Amino acid sequence: MSRNLRGNFKLMTYGDDWEIRLQHAISNIRHAKIQLNPFPYFLVEPFLPWDLYHQMTEYWPKDSSFWGQSELSNKNIAHLEANLRRVIIMRDASGFAQNNSEKEFWKNFEILAHSELLLNEIIIKCKKLIVNSRQDLDIDNVSYRMQSILGMDEKGYFLGPHVDASDTVVNLLLFIPYSHSPDSLGTSIYEPKLKLLKNVPRLKESFSGKYFQEKDFKEVSRAPYRPNVLFGMVNSPTAFHGVKRLTDKTVKRRHIQWVISTDNKDIFPSALDKLERGITKNTNLRKIRLEALLKSKNINT
Repeated sequence: MSRNLRGNFKLMTYGDDWEIRLQHAISNIRHAKIQLNPFPYFLVEPFLPWDLYHQMTEYWPKDSSFWGQSELSNKNIAHLEANLRRVIIMRDASGFAQNNSEKEFWKNFEILAHSELLLNEIIIKCKKLIVNSRQDLDIDNVSYRMQSILGMDEKGYFLGPHVDASDTVVNLLLFIPYSHSPDSLGTSIYEPKLKLLKNVPRLKESFSGKYFQEKDFKEVSRAPYRPNVLFGMVNSPTAFHGVKRLTDKTVKRRHIQWVISTDNKDIFPSALDKLERGITKNTNLRKIRLEALLKSKNINT
């Protein structure tokens, strides 16, 4: 994307200047303080200009537009509570819009969210930390890709302490709480207890892909689940994090997630593409489960 973004944004009828909004968000990231223990992370508060944040909450897609992760994925997801987190990939958001104003908003927001200027600012901020913590990467020659999804967590959803897959370099969450949401719903930052380290001595040296039990970890800190807070972390074998179980059916955890990775694969496929092909949430989930069952029995499909 060109550094001159003005020609890329379709300004909405009420005259929003999206280039200024992007520069505002970049400036906020630039001035955020990085915490180093137990792994590098940072909070940006506020992240977006407040007028943009409030428009985003006004135009947030209706619940029925979101697909459970297992419903949307093209592969079986091992995480048992996966369908309690429902998502929309960012490029689908405008397609689920209810009117032209919403559609225009999400088209512009997608350009902002995936701009090279934003990606470059995050990488510049984190580069030394990535170099220090990711010896497995050829930093000078790696290509980064940034994707984003809108997410809604429902009662029962949780993530035990884990580190992200090795192809993830930086993970970011923008918290978008409802007015009645407590600020204790943010991401937990963990470090393993000594007993676990004795049992798994190389735990902090590899990307295991495993979800651990909370009892084996100490919660060092928790990101505040407040409006317009961006929580970012540099992924490494020591970057253990998770989210506490949602126990109240009246409270949903709402957010936008950015993933900066070295992998060119999509996080999730497009729900709009599936719907155009006649694939619904239920038919896709049944298909995935059947394929997993046949695979477990060594039957070719």
